Amino acid sequence: FFWNWTERPDAMDWNFQVALEHGCLSGPPVSLPVWSGQGEDPLEEVCNPSPSDDPRVFYGDKVCFRVFYGRYVDVWGPHVNAQWPDKGAWQSFTFRPAGGGTTVAGRREIRSGDVVCLRAHNGRYLSVGAERVVEASKAAGAAGRFVVHLA
Repeated sequence: FFWNWTERPDAMDWNFQVALEHGCLSGPPVSLPVWSGQGEDPLEEVCNPSPSDDPRVFYGDKVCFRVFYGRYVDVWGPHVNAQWPDKGAWQSFTFRPAGGGTTVAGRREIRSGDVVCLRAHNGRYLSVGAERVVEASKAAGAAGRFVVHLA
């Protein structure tokens, strides 16, 4: 368990005094969901609920991508980072067919093996640039085509 600590009231890290002052530490403790250790941790759904009961993703749907340290991929201009724990507009991407156009005919589910482009909120596309650095390009070229693999 890793704990970030700060005493500065303007800091982004958790502040014990402020949490205590706002009553966040009062009342009975929250019980954690039971987990067998297999599959996804059920606490994930408690802390970051899915927007829908339908696990399928369709072309044109907005999605957010979380990295291993809990932040979400965001795009600002041509720059791609993962610096915020938010799932807002800057962290939103839509799946687009790699062959061009905005969507496939009708509302179609994304399937394993599909080649897609990921369009950011600002109209730029995720792509792999020089030295494997991810960037946001104005056009969806070959460096911005990704093959979907579903488990």
